[in-house]
Amino acid sequence: MAHFLNHLAKPWQSPELPAINKLCPRATLYPYDSVEKALARDREASPWFESLDGQWKFKLYDSPEQVPESDFSIDCDDAHWRVLTVPGNWTMQDVGDKPQYTNVQMPFVLNPPMVPEHNPSGVYRCQFELQQGWDKRRTVIHFGGVESAFYVYVNGEQAGFAKDSRTPAEFDITNLLQSGTNHIAVLVIRWSDGTYLEDQDHWFMAGIHREVYLYSTDSAYIQDLFAKAGLDDDYQNGHLNVKLKVENCIGDQRKFNVDVTLYNAQGLRVLDKPRAKQCFGIPITHTSAEQLKPLDHNVRLNFDVSRPLQWSSETPNLYTLLVTLRDEQGVLVESVSTRIGFRRVEIRDKQLLVNNKAVMIKGVNRHDHDPQTGKTVSRATMIKDIELLKQFNFNAVRTAHYPNDVQWYDLCDEYGIYLVDEANIECHDYYDQLCRDTRWLPSFIDRVTRMVHRDKNHPSIIMWSLGNESGYGANHDAVAGWIRGFDDSRVLHYEGATRLEYGQAESSMEPGRGSLATDVYCPMYPTIEQMIEWVSSVDDPRPYISCEYSHAMGNSNGSLKDYWHAFENYHGLQGGFIWDWVDQGLNAVDENGQTYWAYGGDFGESIHDFDFCINGLIWPDRTPHPAMYEFKKLAQPVAITLSSWKERQFSIHNKHDFIDLEGIEAQWSLFKNGQLLAKEVVSGLKAAPGETAVLSISLPELNQDSQIEYHLNWEFRYKQAQPWCCAGHIIASEQFSLPAATVQLQQSSSYAKAVQVIDSEDRLVLRFGDCEASFSRSTHCFMALSCNELPILDSALQLNLWRATTDNDGIRGWDGQDDKPMGLWQAAGLDNLQLKSSSLKLYQADVGQASVEVHHVWVGRDPNKEAIHIQRYQFLDNGELEIQNLIDIDQRLPSLARVGIRFNTGPHFENLQWFGRGPFENYRDRDAAAFVGLYQSSVDAQFVPYILPQENGNKTDVRWFSLDNGLSRLSIRGDYAMEFGVSHFSSQELYQKRHVHELIANDQTIISIDYQQRGVGTGSCGPQTRDEYTVEPDAYQFKVYLKAE
Repeated sequence: MAHFLNHLAKPWQSPELPAINKLCPRATLYPYDSVEKALARDREASPWFESLDGQWKFKLYDSPEQVPESDFSIDCDDAHWRVLTVPGNWTMQDVGDKPQYTNVQMPFVLNPPMVPEHNPSGVYRCQFELQQGWDKRRTVIHFGGVESAFYVYVNGEQAGFAKDSRTPAEFDITNLLQSGTNHIAVLVIRWSDGTYLEDQDHWFMAGIHREVYLYSTDSAYIQDLFAKAGLDDDYQNGHLNVKLKVENCIGDQRKFNVDVTLYNAQGLRVLDKPRAKQCFGIPITHTSAEQLKPLDHNVRLNFDVSRPLQWSSETPNLYTLLVTLRDEQGVLVESVSTRIGFRRVEIRDKQLLVNNKAVMIKGVNRHDHDPQTGKTVSRATMIKDIELLKQFNFNAVRTAHYPNDVQWYDLCDEYGIYLVDEANIECHDYYDQLCRDTRWLPSFIDRVTRMVHRDKNHPSIIMWSLGNESGYGANHDAVAGWIRGFDDSRVLHYEGATRLEYGQAESSMEPGRGSLATDVYCPMYPTIEQMIEWVSSVDDPRPYISCEYSHAMGNSNGSLKDYWHAFENYHGLQGGFIWDWVDQGLNAVDENGQTYWAYGGDFGESIHDFDFCINGLIWPDRTPHPAMYEFKKLAQPVAITLSSWKERQFSIHNKHDFIDLEGIEAQWSLFKNGQLLAKEVVSGLKAAPGETAVLSISLPELNQDSQIEYHLNWEFRYKQAQPWCCAGHIIASEQFSLPAATVQLQQSSSYAKAVQVIDSEDRLVLRFGDCEASFSRSTHCFMALSCNELPILDSALQLNLWRATTDNDGIRGWDGQDDKPMGLWQAAGLDNLQLKSSSLKLYQADVGQASVEVHHVWVGRDPNKEAIHIQRYQFLDNGELEIQNLIDIDQRLPSLARVGIRFNTGPHFENLQWFGRGPFENYRDRDAAAFVGLYQSSVDAQFVPYILPQENGNKTDVRWFSLDNGLSRLSIRGDYAMEFGVSHFSSQELYQKRHVHELIANDQTIISIDYQQRGVGTGSCGPQTRDEYTVEPDAYQFKVYLKAE
């Protein structure tokens, strides 16, 4: 394999050698042949740009050593090779080599930098016609991202080699081209030493997954451009520092000028005239011809810009910087352009400031992910992500854990998203090792510098991140020092620098810990108490911005409201980034032809981490999870509080940092027991950023009746369409109970006196009117409820202490879950309670009253730890069946999933109505966005299809709910604010199945009514459910009323 050999036998497992013949990193620039084209920024219109995206020939081998040299030659016969789409992962294009997901562990068992002998390697081939005029120019081939190492061949000759799957690699192929048809061959090697630096809690893929193109330049050309657009100390006027790198590939001594011009969004020139500066020839500061030998020249220009429109997430004002290279006759050689934004990022007094405002980081971590194409994400999908982020009040993204596709940055500049741009470094399985090994320093430097150079002109980037979960060592300090010397317009971020010395221990409370490598204190998954302690007691000037918190795995994101309370009430706490944005499921088809979203292990791989990649706020198809609405509510940019009920006066606080409320209108709606009573649109809101306005409204007279609840709902919405939403989009909402009071529950009627008792050997029946309640004499259970001889309830009513475990309760596919709630519940046998003893008693009174008492004693694995459930059934004279529940649970049992009861209806009870929190699922620790209301829906619609089936669909603060099947109706209320859930899937069915498409629905409706259910928490990776949202073993007493009609 001589064609691979340089000074090292296998460059793909040599971290000292990041690349061969790869060009220096640069900003994303395209050469144009006119100023007009450069301003339009349509690279397809340039005669000096050619995309190579499309259909390439492909052949897969088991290892790079098996690849014959003939595959790279012009004469290679590839007629019968596969055809793959570029960009695209071959692991997603059915070539036989599958994706593999791991979180921490490597996908193979070896020591770095060694890789497996079985190392899938693919050869890609394409051809192109050299465009007219390109034969006398310089030609560069650009690869946006290739996983994980690759060689490039042009017309059979090796052009170069590169690693780093997430930043561009460019090669000068001028001398390898020929007129007419040219042949490109690319050998991609799946596993390399770079794989150890890309252990990033995502799918390991392979292939050319980002764009490939050619561009052509003259012998003299603009190699690079760095534009720093800042603000003065008064935050009014702008200054623009432009640094150009102009190169000459043949040492041409002609004189050239560069013109620099700035345009606003309307295409108008901002500077009074273009600024020009000479380059080549004899540089202005040079006096001897000997100094002309360097073939590049750095040009620096500085401009003052009077009162520029500033860039922020709320005001993403962009300018276009145009740079034109001309020869000494003034003839255009090339023009390039880039968009810039004037803004200033700094840290002062424990606060991250953008344009002198302490912006709250409303952030999320985001992988490049598409369920169909893997790491290749279309521009349309990126725009969908941006629109959702803005619609749900996010303002920041951490590009976890690598530089994302370059189009993402353009969109964040345009729409207004703050970015933490993260280097492609995570060596999680070798956490403290590679960062302290000088063999790996060249790879650290290559990855960090290439990220910074590619992305340096994007105003959306406010922080550079050195990577993720890679320990902390000298290699980090080295790259941090380089960034500080190169770019002082942003701050540094690196979570690992704040941790204790070795291992992934907790973040240190030591002041200044890791400050060489990070300007923000950015731990992951802290408790609220830890956050408050740090900002309250540690003498450290850095802001506290959690790089990961509120792990969104499955039914999750509990206590977001508690985090946000801390963010908004403790100086120095400035938000954070939820983990993470999208469930990283992949499209798959089972043996029966059913489609589903796959996770770790679904492709037959032996090393994997199950569903730990399914931890997003949205499904792979970009449908929001219910938790998205919780975040939207908590992060809303307008707050409203009741100032005076007597005066019907409200305070409206504008939480925006940079815009007023003139583009927003409000609407209030008054509800009486869930029915709309009155509403009104309120226009003319006036409040500057950070200011509060007072507003009085007129409401109808409210009846003071204990059986009536009034709720006043507010909505704030855009009057006009925004780039990311339609007119009328709601950005904030609030609900008030009027007047503020506890929940008003329906008063019970008297006990019925004309109850007929039918008692037989096997059955006991209470009949009142058209309704019958039936009990089994053999099992001592309430068995059925019917009305007009139609079945309403058709199962035993039983104690319910368990739920289909959420990912936060315990990860089913992992070991080491014994101390999680799931493990504790299973160890105690709460998932399979056994009836230890039971009894049934009939009580009758002379006045015709009758009741039945059922006594059950349930046990788990330990027969001495009992859960006693006493039920008393009695009809009321309004036809309701009252069920008194006394539940006494041994306090030696673990904290519970729930305390409640469950039973099934007859078939087809599908229509649902409830008065309580909704319309989406909610839990006690995730209910801020779920307003009390009267909702109509279906049982099917309550199912939340988390990719791993689990507990879902709960509702809290429920006054009553009802079900009907078109013939009969069942209404249920409690003597307390209930929690309830209805489903066609039992908890056992949800727990036993691993994918939604495997679930088998029941035509009955399964009803769970809880006195309390445990909150969802974030315990899959982070703090468990907070104490105030747990359910402890104790004595509970409550009543439930059933009415069949």
